[in-house]
Amino acid sequence: MGIFEGITHSEEIQELLNDAQSKYDSAKNMLESQKRSTTKSLEKLGRDKVHAWSKDMNKFLESFGSFSNVQMVCKFNENYDFLGKNETPNELMVNMQNATYNANEIIKAGALSVGTGAIVGIATYGGVAMFANASTGTAIAALKGIAKKNATLAWLGGGSIASGGAGIAGGTVVLGGVVVGAIAVAGGLIAGAQGNAKLAEAKRVHAEAEAAVSKMNVVITGMKGIESVSNNYRDFISKLSRLFTPYLREMDSIACKYERGSDGKVDYNKLSEVEQKTMHLSWLLAQLYYHILSVPLLNDQGEIDPSSRQLLQKAQQDYAQLSGQATELEKEKRTIKELLATAIKEFSDASNKYYKKKQSTSNELINIGKKRIDLWERSFSPFMDQLSNFENISVSNTYSCNVTDFPIEFIFESCDSVLSYIKRLKSNGIEKLGNTGFVEVALFGGEDFLSELSQLEDEHGVMSRVHRHDMSLWFTGELDPAISDNVPFGEVSDYYISAVRQTVDGISGRENLAQATEISQEVKKISGKIKSAISDFDATTKKVKRIELALKKYNKIQASFLQKIDGIREKYQTAGEAVQYDLLSEAERRVFEMSFVIAKIQYTILASCILSQSNGGDADESIIVIDAANTAYKTVMKETFKMNEEEDLETANIIWEENANRALVAGYAISAFCIVMMIAQLVSKNMIGLIGIAGGALAFPMFFYYKNLSQSKLFMWRCIRIIASVIVVSGAEILGLVV
Repeated sequence: MGIFEGITHSEEIQELLNDAQSKYDSAKNMLESQKRSTTKSLEKLGRDKVHAWSKDMNKFLESFGSFSNVQMVCKFNENYDFLGKNETPNELMVNMQNATYNANEIIKAGALSVGTGAIVGIATYGGVAMFANASTGTAIAALKGIAKKNATLAWLGGGSIASGGAGIAGGTVVLGGVVVGAIAVAGGLIAGAQGNAKLAEAKRVHAEAEAAVSKMNVVITGMKGIESVSNNYRDFISKLSRLFTPYLREMDSIACKYERGSDGKVDYNKLSEVEQKTMHLSWLLAQLYYHILSVPLLNDQGEIDPSSRQLLQKAQQDYAQLSGQATELEKEKRTIKELLATAIKEFSDASNKYYKKKQSTSNELINIGKKRIDLWERSFSPFMDQLSNFENISVSNTYSCNVTDFPIEFIFESCDSVLSYIKRLKSNGIEKLGNTGFVEVALFGGEDFLSELSQLEDEHGVMSRVHRHDMSLWFTGELDPAISDNVPFGEVSDYYISAVRQTVDGISGRENLAQATEISQEVKKISGKIKSAISDFDATTKKVKRIELALKKYNKIQASFLQKIDGIREKYQTAGEAVQYDLLSEAERRVFEMSFVIAKIQYTILASCILSQSNGGDADESIIVIDAANTAYKTVMKETFKMNEEEDLETANIIWEENANRALVAGYAISAFCIVMMIAQLVSKNMIGLIGIAGGALAFPMFFYYKNLSQSKLFMWRCIRIIASVIVVSGAEILGLVV
């Protein structure tokens, strides 16, 4: 080309240089932008690490330090190298203490005074100086020194050339195998070639620019990798902090539950199983935190340390495992909490129901006692009044049936004592008997109790001088507490309830799952017993109904005998004098003797207890006595049914009169039913209905009205006619359906 080369190729040369400048500037801008972005991410990571040391790890050391005798075990992965790998638990704790102290110094000094390079150094190299012996300013000076000496830190965090930093000319900084400082050479070549470059030189400069761009792209890729790792670590630290923080609070909560020893600390061995698990999990999380905060991201050449990625991956796995343990522990805590909350509520409800039922039963028993006193009067006052009109009564015990071994003379004497006291009591005001007195009568019949009272004239302090059952005093709250606590009702006592209450009240959330389950089962057990005891309370008061019904029946029978005895009195009595018993005929004596049998039945029912050994009583006699009374009365009915002799008929008629009258009413009802059936058949033009006339006539009970038959015979024949009538009418109805 010669002298025309510059003219001929000037446009091509300029295009090459312009393209080189454009590519270089674009790559340079991208490099600077990525450098700022990477530096910013590392700076944030550094600050996050400082705050993690200052906040979470510092709090851990304070909370964990509140306990003594903690069994610490270090869990490290042998495949990775990181600061603290070969340290014992105590050495690890010392490093943690130094790091938290130095982190607090950095925060106090402020990021500006420490410098971006130092903060980035904490992010990239794990902050080796963080573990230096803690003293004011040492960590800051060491970090600044590291930032000045370390080429990568100087380049990333040192600022621009104008401000004294390395800028893009970063000296011997190597990133991704590229010497960062060499990249600037291409920029100088492009600038020097402008205006006087030849085509060959322009091509060489252009090639140098493309090579520089390629190197800058490598550096950009390297910095993106650093930024990515930095962001991943930041995300993990944030996630780990969220899992760790609740356990820091939990340790403080645990420490507040216990008294501290002479060393000012809580003994780890006193903690419950769940609390020890909480401490153990906190220590494992602290170790994981320690590892992730101290691991270096870059090696000495400024490249990403492969182990940092591996450790983060392993940390993610450890986090998942610890998170799972945390979930299981929280689930266990919730289960314990639910078990204990349910146990507390169930126990509270059951014990409240028990004591409310005891109180309401006590009130019912007071009223029952008053009723039972009235029953004594209604049952025996008419009987004793009638017998007072006769002298020298002699009982031959003609009837074999019996419900008690007490002779009738004893019953006369006992009833006389009881009735005399009741009369005196009512004249002085029945309430003077007191609640315990009424409960005594209600539960234990009151025969011994009222008889004792009848012997004491002085009313002052009289209740303290007579025997009262512990159960009566227990119901009204007058029993000595030392005895009362051990009085059982059903399978429950106040002491038993109190013992379970102490267990339930003393839980305070400290029990492990096995203990919580045991408490829950114990509460269910006592709840079942209390439920049974409440049923016993109800059964106790219901028994009085049976007593009242039984006495109503026998009082009515006795009234018939007393009416007959009153007729005997009128027959023999003159001038109001007592009638001599030996003047009575054999038949009249039979009336007396049967009246005595009924009196024995009344007496044993009235004097019976209504509590059994199972619910704190002496012996549950009421049901047994009523059953025995009914059995005895059935025996009397069988015996009197066979009586034909004139002297026995009066007794038999009294015994069977009520049954005969019942059969009379039933006969009328069946007869009316037959007539209705007859009319229904005739309306439907079924002549079978005429048989209803025969059925109605057969059942009609007036057939024997004018016959001089005993009441037992009337009962028998009326029943036979009723049965025959039902058979006739039913047979006719079946025949009508078949036809």
